[in-house]
Amino acid sequence: MPTSHLRICARPRALLILTWLLLLLTGCRATPPRTQPLDTPWGRGLWVGTGQLHEAPALLVDAQGERVQLVWGSKQQGKIDLHLAQMTSHAGVVSSMDLDTGLFLPRHYRLFPLATGDTLLLTLARPHKDGVPGVFLVRLSPQGTPQTPPQRITPADAHVVNYDAAMRSDESLDLVWEALSPDEDGRGLFYHRLRGLTATPSAENLPRFLAQGQGPSLFRDGRGRLHLLWHLDRTSVGDREILYARLNEAPEGPVAGVPIYRHGRNPGLRLSAPALTGDDEHLYAFWHLERLSGLGAGTASVTVVTFPMVQPAQASAFDIVIPEVLPNPDAWRAGGDVIPISETTQARTSGYVFDPRALYFPSPTDHAVLLMSAKLTYRMKSRLQPVMVRLQNGRQVGYAPIARSRFISTRPVGTGDLAGNLYAAWLDYRDTGTYLVLFSSTSPVWKQGALQLSLGDMLEDVLSELGFGLLATSALIPMLLFIFLIPLTLLGLLALSGRDRKLDTRTGRFQLLVAVGCYYLGKIVAFSSALTRPTLIRTLPTPWAEILLPLIPLLIFLAAMGVMLFYIRRADHPGPITSFFLFALVDLLLTSIIYAPAFYP
Repeated sequence: MPTSHLRICARPRALLILTWLLLLLTGCRATPPRTQPLDTPWGRGLWVGTGQLHEAPALLVDAQGERVQLVWGSKQQGKIDLHLAQMTSHAGVVSSMDLDTGLFLPRHYRLFPLATGDTLLLTLARPHKDGVPGVFLVRLSPQGTPQTPPQRITPADAHVVNYDAAMRSDESLDLVWEALSPDEDGRGLFYHRLRGLTATPSAENLPRFLAQGQGPSLFRDGRGRLHLLWHLDRTSVGDREILYARLNEAPEGPVAGVPIYRHGRNPGLRLSAPALTGDDEHLYAFWHLERLSGLGAGTASVTVVTFPMVQPAQASAFDIVIPEVLPNPDAWRAGGDVIPISETTQARTSGYVFDPRALYFPSPTDHAVLLMSAKLTYRMKSRLQPVMVRLQNGRQVGYAPIARSRFISTRPVGTGDLAGNLYAAWLDYRDTGTYLVLFSSTSPVWKQGALQLSLGDMLEDVLSELGFGLLATSALIPMLLFIFLIPLTLLGLLALSGRDRKLDTRTGRFQLLVAVGCYYLGKIVAFSSALTRPTLIRTLPTPWAEILLPLIPLLIFLAAMGVMLFYIRRADHPGPITSFFLFALVDLLLTSIIYAPAFYP
């Protein structure tokens, strides 16, 4: 009776354990999805929400890096509107709400903080389906609720195509927009300064015409000076001219742009609008180029034109270099938050780099950072992943992958805090019209708080890594047989010649010891490049990984030794061949499962 009772109690327990494992292996989760393990100073990307518009989110971080706000486009009551999520460094997502602005298809979102704790949200949208598109402003409370209805801050008759904005220290807003002319045969750039944003926005000065052109981009340097970049597509000539101008404190009329670059245009090329950023001495104009036909069809690259702030005519151009293969731990041994770019890293570069955006710093820095998407290869699979690139002294000095996802990641945006920590958000494509909004940071506070992995996350990572280790083991069978068969053949020859002995003799134990030594020699030679960097380590927190790294070989040895000793104690007359076979089989299988993934970058 007691035995049957135990069996009845054990069955539900076993079923619960089996169900939990099946749910885990099939990807059912009780926690938000995370990006995959990756060697990078960035934390593992955290799912914040889901959007339905392929538009870059807006990201705002307070100066201390404790509070984050994200805005993106989501479907609400059958139409696309704005969604706001607020996060803290310790609790993660604390609020997520639809803003219900009533605007038609809002896009191109910008967030600006105010000293009162409120937030200004800018977006390019139509007031209704048949309305004229313009730039609208929404003031949000510290809790994220709209305090005012959307207010149009561009002229009602201006058909706005694009815009950019920059905030001054007095919380006034410099706004430049691109508008179609009434007959829609040309485009012009207009400037307006909005004052009194701590109360109700007002237009004390009328909009000023700046220049003919498209795609305005603003950058405010550490001295508070405002820089403007735009381009002019000259159809008659068949090229694109990129122009630059430094704006005065209050531009009164048209500005004369300095040409810094000309680019040929043809139907086989697709260019993005140039954007502008800079450091304490240099400015950087950047854009991406997609090749749709010709020899380079299916490739894309990011071009950067750099020039000194004091001499914009002295411009030079270069392409961003991002290695195609994701880095391993060896690439980070020099320290720092980026991997230096050298001649060796340029040997095999990504053939598809596009959609660059500047990372905003709240204080002056000696470098600039670009975020972009690049097609990177990991274990023979290529995906678009978010990447950061550091520019300094007029050149690219390093790069770093931000995250690794099983899906296509695009539209990265970023910002920094006063301590120099970086923050990024991007879209992860899941299905037609469905995009996960993901967030990550280099801040230690965030990585130990909201971005910290749970035990469930780590267990899932470990199981996934061990599963890939089994696949990698099957591909390494020829090498494993070579390691395994040499000492086994040695013992077999001794048996055929009648010189083998049982393990209860000194000779038998010596033969087993020699076979194990030959086996370990072959194993060390075969796995020498992988023994110092098992990929399983990257699934664990750094303190755990540092402790476990030297223990893994010992644990494997003890497991194999335990199986062999179990056989020796149970067998009547244990011999060296069977003992070695069991020891080497367990040791080699565990070694291969744990270390073989390192052979697949």
